[in-house]
Amino acid sequence: MGEAASWLAAIGTVGAFAVALLLLWVQMSDRRKEAGDRRIAQARLVAAWLSEMTPAGELTEPSAYQGTNVVDDVVLVRNGSDHPVYAVAVQLVVGVRGTFVRRVGVLGPGETRELRIKVPGEPRGVPFANITFADSAGQVWMRAGHLGNLTRPSNEDAMAILQEDPGAYPTHGEHPTLALGQSVEMQQGTRVPYP
Repeated sequence: MGEAASWLAAIGTVGAFAVALLLLWVQMSDRRKEAGDRRIAQARLVAAWLSEMTPAGELTEPSAYQGTNVVDDVVLVRNGSDHPVYAVAVQLVVGVRGTFVRRVGVLGPGETRELRIKVPGEPRGVPFANITFADSAGQVWMRAGHLGNLTRPSNEDAMAILQEDPGAYPTHGEHPTLALGQSVEMQQGTRVPYP
């Protein structure tokens, strides 16, 4: 009887140790998940989207493209978090009409900016806005506008979002509106109230 009791006590001790290890593993897993959620919490509240497309008339500057119809694509950029975000850049992809980049800079807590981007002609596809930014902890994030997914970009992806493209036009210099967005106001947009 004494030997069986010793065996049962040993099995109970091993079982209690196994249960304690399992609970420790579950607790550590939960803490890792909470830490990941805290890291991404601010990034989830930052987005850019195409708000509207409005006819802007014709180009009036003397050039080969004078008289070309232009559309204002209005992109809204929103930081819905309680902390600022830094190095905000928005890339509007309009297919053959070009890819336009605006370097917004810093967005304050709860701030919304409106970017008006002049695009030649009527778009053939659906434009979308990508955004990249650094959160208050210095982590760089990217949100793809056509899917809405939030990722940590590679260095190549982060650099690619800062590149403009003339689309079907032969060069940047020959694109009728690509150079129109170089002023500080065009780059940073204007603050607008957000409901």
